[in-house]
Amino acid sequence: MEPTYLDKEILIAKRIGEDYRPKRYDIVIIRDLFGEENISKRVLGLPNEKLELIHGKIHINGKLLSDPYYQSEWFHEKKTYLIPSDCIWVIGDNRAESHYGIYLIKEVKGLVK
Repeated sequence: MEPTYLDKEILIAKRIGEDYRPKRYDIVIIRDLFGEENISKRVLGLPNEKLELIHGKIHINGKLLSDPYYQSEWFHEKKTYLIPSDCIWVIGDNRAESHYGIYLIKEVKGLVK
């Protein structure tokens, strides 16, 4: 999540319940895809949205996302995600070296405050 949070920095997160409704730009704690550790990621895609990566920029439902965390071109291809109603699309703020993708909302463990 650099530059927002530095490596080994301690984050305080609020445990969330089943009533959690994700908001764009939330920073959430989720399990990584391998189930080995908790990771922090920023929510950019919300349920039922179409998210496209086009030359390093993120488009939501055909409109360029105002992304204050974007620093340089990090993705050079075009990729499209249709986010299911029970999912979110997340990415770290260090776009060039971050894992990104779709996660179930129920996999969110906490909300960083």
